[in-house]
Amino acid sequence: MKARRRRAARPRGERTTFTSLALVLHSSEWSETSRVVQLLLPTAGRCTVLARGVERASSPWRGVFDLLCLVEVELEAEEGRELHALRRARLVEHYPRLRTELARWYRALYAAELVEAATPPGQPAPELFAAFCDALARWCDPHADPDEELIAFEWRYLEALGLSPALTACATCGRSVDPARAQTALFHPSAGGVQCSACRSQARLDLMPSRAGRPRTTWRRVPVATLFALERARREPLEARGEALVDRDRERAEETSALRRTARHLLDDFLAWQLERPSRVRPFLR
Repeated sequence: MKARRRRAARPRGERTTFTSLALVLHSSEWSETSRVVQLLLPTAGRCTVLARGVERASSPWRGVFDLLCLVEVELEAEEGRELHALRRARLVEHYPRLRTELARWYRALYAAELVEAATPPGQPAPELFAAFCDALARWCDPHADPDEELIAFEWRYLEALGLSPALTACATCGRSVDPARAQTALFHPSAGGVQCSACRSQARLDLMPSRAGRPRTTWRRVPVATLFALERARREPLEARGEALVDRDRERAEETSALRRTARHLLDDFLAWQLERPSRVRPFLR
């Protein structure tokens, strides 16, 4: 009878333990009592964690890793492995209002999808982490408009990634858009935003992905005044955004609504181009 050959033990890399705040992006079942959790950390970006025993009835961590919770974790990382081991966990914020209104919940899920697509494992993402935490807290404010907060998050998301579209200057040559000379400008996602006529004549841009079997328009014509209004709204601090995108004054209601629709169209086009794949959550926001 042949003796069974033992497998050689895998050499273990250097182990380090660290503590950090984290946002739960999603989790999946590992076994009856354990889960694999995707976390977003400010200093380590997206990381995969094995939470052993978290589903046991007696576990102190039960319920800590619900979707879109803010937690404090102590993790053990081993060199050469992407799967981290959980040593300790504490729930910091559950964001309860998100779980009672579908409009806020779906927008938060969409934001989580964007964050997960943009954060490779191990790459620090402090600005993205802060933007997502702020957005989740704002969505829990009963007076905050969910669509306004989503637009604000998307601007911060693109800025944190260094992908903000050019709105008031040509994305190729940098020439400023002159409101006195033109009433409209042309916007294209693959161009990086607005393009002047000289650069546009030399560009060869691909068509946008089709939607419902119909190809999208290659260029989107936008009023110059709207582009400058969007630029101001994008650069305003969080507390002052209300006047730009959600003005409660009845006289400006139509103008504000048009501004938001334009921002929504531009961001949808730009994010669809950057992600290069359709969003699974976006259709539920209609």
